[in-house]
Amino acid sequence: MATKNQGDEDKGTASQRSQGDSDALRLQNTDHPGMGLVSVPLDGTNYHSWSRAVRLALGAKQKLSFIDGNSHKPAAGSNELEQWQRTDYMVISCLLNSVSKEIAEAFIYAPSARDLWVDLHDSFGESNGPLLYQIQREISSISQGDQTISVYFTRLKKFWDELACLNPLPTCSCGSSKALADMTSSSQLIQFLMGLNDAYDHVRNQILLMEPLPSIGKAYSMTLRLEKKREVHSNFPSSWPEGAMNARTWGRGRPLAARTTDRRDKNSLFCDHCKRTGHTRETCFKIPGFPEWYKGLTEQRRKGPTAQGRAFTATYEGETST
Repeated sequence: MATKNQGDEDKGTASQRSQGDSDALRLQNTDHPGMGLVSVPLDGTNYHSWSRAVRLALGAKQKLSFIDGNSHKPAAGSNELEQWQRTDYMVISCLLNSVSKEIAEAFIYAPSARDLWVDLHDSFGESNGPLLYQIQREISSISQGDQTISVYFTRLKKFWDELACLNPLPTCSCGSSKALADMTSSSQLIQFLMGLNDAYDHVRNQILLMEPLPSIGKAYSMTLRLEKKREVHSNFPSSWPEGAMNARTWGRGRPLAARTTDRRDKNSLFCDHCKRTGHTRETCFKIPGFPEWYKGLTEQRRKGPTAQGRAFTATYEGETST
């Protein structure tokens, strides 16, 4: 019985393999010799990103076996030879349409798609040293500057992904592969935090104090939320004396839900000078000293503040937590 079951499994595997080979040889109505596979052609300097894009495109078309060596030319006289040759010619044409005109002219006489792929790799994909150096140098020089968090992170991730393609981590089942992946993730996290502007010191310190360190995706999400909050708060008065002058219009007529949300958002702020929540070092009055207008409001609150005074004082106390 075991022998019969094994034989049935072998037949099933052979049938699946035959079906896969048949699908690889089949051309679709959308396949034509003038079609390119990628939006950015190979120009001699972008081989690794180009080759990955080509492999993805051919894999989606079930034609990857024509360049990785798994699709073998049928024997002469075989019924499948003509179909295989037609499909291979189509893959060659697509590859030539995916490189620059100068490169295409140099490789147009490749006898098969596999030979063309190997020739392109030998010509443009062998030497990784200079490219590795260039990518690492770019990563070390990137900082946020005047970019948004999203743009800054996207630039870094592009180089990280390209670096992983050039220098992939080894795969094994002993646990070392996961340890190396964790080390790489921690290194990327530190690189991301190092390039942030000083305005993100608080969230940077929060992330570094986490145990274990969060993923790079989690750190990106935390900094992005802080950036969005600051964009909202930037609509408020930029200086507190000016805010005191506008307290009459700022504190009155705002919905209770909006005021509650503001206070909740401010609770995420922290001042590393006075060690209090609700504000940052930039708005801490304990550094330059409390202004006269705030002292007056505090005194007025002790005596019994007006409705307008209560509106402003409550709002400001949420900011300074004094």
